[in-house]
This record gives sequence, C-alpha cells and structure tokens, in this order.
Amino acid sequence: MAPPSPLNLPTDSPTAPTHEPSGIKPAPATAAQQQPAASPPEPASPAESASPPDTLESLMIQLGVITGGQLMNDQEDAGYHPAKIGERFHDDRYQVVRKLGEGQFSMVWLAHDQQLDRHVALKIFKSSKFFTDSAEAEIKLLERVSRANPAHPGYGHVAGLLDHFKHQGPNGSHVCLVFEPLGQSLGALIRRHKKKIPEPIVRKIGQQVLLALDYLHRECGIIHIDMKPDNVLIVVEDVEGVIRWDLEHKPKGGYDSKSSIPLSTSSSDPFHLQGQSDHDPIAVKIIDFGSATWVADRRVEGVTTRPYRSPELMLDAPWDQRIDIWSTGCMVSYVPTYQREVQGQIRS
Repeated sequence: MAPPSPLNLPTDSPTAPTHEPSGIKPAPATAAQQQPAASPPEPASPAESASPPDTLESLMIQLGVITGGQLMNDQEDAGYHPAKIGERFHDDRYQVVRKLGEGQFSMVWLAHDQQLDRHVALKIFKSSKFFTDSAEAEIKLLERVSRANPAHPGYGHVAGLLDHFKHQGPNGSHVCLVFEPLGQSLGALIRRHKKKIPEPIVRKIGQQVLLALDYLHRECGIIHIDMKPDNVLIVVEDVEGVIRWDLEHKPKGGYDSKSSIPLSTSSSDPFHLQGQSDHDPIAVKIIDFGSATWVADRRVEGVTTRPYRSPELMLDAPWDQRIDIWSTGCMVSYVPTYQREVQGQIRS
C-alpha cells in the first residue's frame, strides 16, 4: 500500500501561475482524511539530502533542529533525557517510536499514543531550571491558545498543545509537551522547490497566517514575535497514514544500550513526505511559541529573525503585536519576489 501524500509543488516550471485555480478551498486544519495516494514516496535526490531537513524532522512543533540531527557534545550542561526506542512516558501512555531531532532546548520524538491509537510529537525539554521555566511559560501560552475561542476562523491555523507532563529521568525532571504531527515547513518547501511556489498558494498561506495572527492577537492576547517560514507548517491530509506507512516500510534500529555516549539514543530519521498537485487545497498552522509573549506584558525583548524584523525593533522603539504583521508581510512577499527576480522581471 502506498502512503497518503501531502502537498507537492513543481520544481522545474519556468513561471508560476498568476491566477487563483478554480474551486480551491483551504483544507480543514483540524481534521485528517483517510485517502491513500497512488504511489509510494520517491527517495530524495543528493541535492535534496544535502539541504536542511524538510520532513517530519523539520516540521515538528517548536523545534530548533540542528541540521543533520547532530547532538551537542556539552555533557555537563546537556540535560537531555536519554530516551530509548520503546520507552513509555506518562503512565505508559506514550511509547517512543523514532527520534525526530534535537535543538538547544529539547529533543523531539515520534511517539505512539496508546490510549487514542495515534502518533504524536513528544517534545522533551532539558532538565535545568532555565529550560524548565521556559517550558512552563510556553505551556501557559499554549493553553490559552487551545481554549480562547475555537469558533474563530484562525483557531484551526495555530498548532495546539495536546498534553503536557513531567518525566523523571537519570538527568533530572523534564517537562514534556505533546503536539500533533504536521507536514513540512514553508521554509523547507521554499528550499526544496528552489523558491518556485505558485503565487496562488502563497496568497492562500498568507491569508491563513493572518487569520491565525488575528486569533492570537485579539482572542488570546499573545504576540508571536518570531514569524518566519520555518514556523509555518503544512497540514498533511491523513498524516497518521503517512507515518504508519513509513514505519512499516522503513523500520529503523533502536537504542544501543552499550554505547558510551548516553545521548546517542537513536539516529534522527525524517519522514519523506511526497505530494499532490499545487491545485489541491492547502492548510497551514503557526508553530513555536518559545519567543512569544502576552500583549499586555511585553517583558521579553522582541527578537525576531533578522530578515523579518520590523522597523520598531531595528530602531529599538516601542513595539506591539503589529510586529507580527510586518514579519508576515516580509515572509509572504519573499517567495513571489524571488520568482520575478530569477525570471528577469524584477518589479518594485
């Protein structure tokens, strides 16, 4: 059986469409449909393999992934939990299946929810007080996002928190967050497809991101602060089917208990997600609330990624939630602007 397939965009088309495809509607961002595709995923080319990760490794919730899945060597300050394939968390509810990647704050694992028979992204924070405090602050923001107003049209375009708990391990107590698995990031899509994303798709993504920001700003009272392509993820239709197909056809080895390096619990393994036509519906969700803050309590510095930084932040002037709108404008205009330049039709 072939896996269900998410969005795929052309990489060799000389021009991008300049009109909206007829009949296209955003896919519901909160429901998955069980529809298998016609063929299995194709292996990535050497060029694609050398580029930053663009599959479930890079698209997991709120993860600053180190490219290639390399672990940090600072053992004294590591504080990671040395999870094993098959290890269970939270009263045996979540069983680790595969490692997805790691960042400065945490490791992310693909896990199976034994209670609901589905796969989830399990984010395990490092155990020091700094990372614990950061995780607990993030939980408060995410809980507000999950409950504020489900009827708002932007609600389904923000990745919500499914569960959270603490886990005691050999390196201390770790805050663990559970999220839904999503598709590749917009940033990964840009890198994979040489930035040639059709403008109707970009407009649709921009519309959904703005709905999500309206929800965050008006209903939740939250400023995201770090809007960029890597923090916008594609919703995969039947992501559970994609994961199960990959696990069945590409099983990976588990934890080497004889290893002298306790953090090398498993090789990071991305899931290669192939796609469908650029005329298919597309839905996205905003992720990563690690830098976010409350509208009414801006005690953090507004440190956005430089290419998307607003004039207020550059000039060290007072700022508010409008910095998210500026960043989104930069992000959305980036792709079509690049297409025009490479086609020799630069427009002001």
